[in-house]
Amino acid sequence: MRTKKCAFTVILILVLSLEFIQIVGSGGLIFLDEPTVDVFRGGKQYAFMFSWDDGGDDLRFSFLEDELGFRHTTFAVTSRIQGRKLWGLDMLFRGHDIQSHSREHVHYASINLSYCEELLQQSIEDIEDVYEYTPILFAYPYGSQNQAVQEIAQKYFKIARGISYETGDSLGSWPIQHPSNALHSFPSVHGVQGSTIRSLISSFNQMVSNENSDHRAYKCYGHSRWFSDSERNEFFEALQEIAHRNDTWYTSWGEAVAYQIERNNVCIKKHVSTDGMVSFVTTIGSEFGYGIPITYRIEIPASWNDVSVTDGGKISHRFFMIEEEARKYILLDSAPHGQKIKVIPIISEDSSKPVIENFRTFATEEGVAFMADVYDRESLVYDVNMTIYGNGELFSFQSVLNPVFWSNRTFGRVVFELEPGCYDCTVTAVDSSGNRASLSRCFELT
Repeated sequence: MRTKKCAFTVILILVLSLEFIQIVGSGGLIFLDEPTVDVFRGGKQYAFMFSWDDGGDDLRFSFLEDELGFRHTTFAVTSRIQGRKLWGLDMLFRGHDIQSHSREHVHYASINLSYCEELLQQSIEDIEDVYEYTPILFAYPYGSQNQAVQEIAQKYFKIARGISYETGDSLGSWPIQHPSNALHSFPSVHGVQGSTIRSLISSFNQMVSNENSDHRAYKCYGHSRWFSDSERNEFFEALQEIAHRNDTWYTSWGEAVAYQIERNNVCIKKHVSTDGMVSFVTTIGSEFGYGIPITYRIEIPASWNDVSVTDGGKISHRFFMIEEEARKYILLDSAPHGQKIKVIPIISEDSSKPVIENFRTFATEEGVAFMADVYDRESLVYDVNMTIYGNGELFSFQSVLNPVFWSNRTFGRVVFELEPGCYDCTVTAVDSSGNRASLSRCFELT
């Protein structure tokens, strides 16, 4: 008799539970995949990462970001960057980044370890003083290192890069497995140069064509000073052969590593899915954030066609929708900072305009850096442009970038070799809702 009563109780609880689920379901709860962060930005399948060692002539290749969308890291010998702020600002404002190649270009394996540590510390201070951010990568000069040097390098940097390289099944491994001596994917200790330019393309194609491998990050480097003009043109033509790939993220070592660190650092909590809203909250660890946008993959109900996305309370249009196996997702680019992200099937209106302020210049004998701070109260800044006119010359820069590692709202551009005279500079900003604002200032160069 007791057994029958227990069985009846279990059945009653089960029926009540099913009724509760139906009641909750009728209230609009939907069970979708929890949001995740894609391995590479924009949902890309592969990454092509490039860097130059030593600095100096790297500006000769900084045009690649304009024509092909390529980014690079400059591993700079930091004793040489004092008095060359414009050189670095120009690359930073184009989307490249600057990391450490030591204070002096010496063989680390043959010097006193205390001197080794001093050079590393000083190189960090140099970049902080001149460019106002802390580097996260280090490249051993001459590739010279040993275990003791690797241990010291790991005290100050997230990744230390040598000149050893990946081959065979390890070509293109990601994330980097040996941060004290990261391998690159180009089969030459001297990096890309001269006759090896064609090998760069063939080894990249080898990586992406290997269907049995999950390796996806091609990491290469070179020395820009070693390129003749004809080799520079040949290099550009070679990169054109792979630039058309829409499954590859063309980025720098620095940005790719910072993305991976940020990806590991973010947690997604309080995920809610209803028939009228999908939302979640990001939390980040105590580690310093780099302000690197990462790509969230957010599933939405298949019936939604038009959506509005708010990122930390601000409207964002930095997303696109994709469909995979009868499911619909949003890929949203956002820098994690502990914010709430919300998707609703309604288009929200926003009448606020971007704010442009703190226009300033930094001038040397080489030229002038034009800078301004841009932000928006209700939306995210979508596009910043700049025009500079004077002495009959017009300089126009579209899609001016916020430097990768600055984690702030400063945009700018550098113009070299300006003649003395008066110049008009106009900064135009558009937010993600299409609202536009502009600010003009006059500048006199003596």
